[in-house]
Amino acid sequence: MRYKDIILAILSTENGAITTVNNVHYENIHKTVRLYSTITAKDDGASLCKTQMQDLLDSIMNPKLRVRPVGSKKMK
Repeated sequence: MRYKDIILAILSTENGAITTVNNVHYENIHKTVRLYSTITAKDDGASLCKTQMQDLLDSIMNPKLRVRPVGSKKMK
């Protein structure tokens, strides 16, 4: 999946907070994704950003994980 497609797929879902399977917590999904969307393929760490966004999308689509309201604390 292309990076832009991942970004668009995440932004098309509801906003909120989530802790991914890899234990990375996002307090405001859409704000974070908008910041990451400015990354281009020429930037250092672009592949890492794509991996993180793919992980975030997979976590959003995972029925065992739920998106909580924006600003929610990290689940333990």
